[in-house]
Amino acid sequence: MAKRGLFGSIISVILLSIVVFFLLYLFAPEAAQQFFGTSIRDSKVSASSNVIMDIAASSGEYTQEQLEKLEAYLKSGKAKNTLVKIGTITSEGAKEFVNTVKDSL
Repeated sequence: MAKRGLFGSIISVILLSIVVFFLLYLFAPEAAQQFFGTSIRDSKVSASSNVIMDIAASSGEYTQEQLEKLEAYLKSGKAKNTLVKIGTITSEGAKEFVNTVKDSL
């Protein structure tokens, strides 16, 4: 067996931690969210939220107060679960989503 010094052990631990991070990030998003505060699911939801906010703001149909309420709703857990179920959101899907929650704004 070859001797590994301190430097070799440190590199091994760093590589192992990187592998564990990406395994959790990609294949166990709930655990990644709990331990790291981020996950692949969270980044998809953020992208969908940004698309929805851009479409709602550019439509001109909503007041600033309604847009602020929509933004607060999109940050809530209920909206995140809905967006996770929807998956990738298109511009028509974003308009439909905003229209469904428009009454509660």
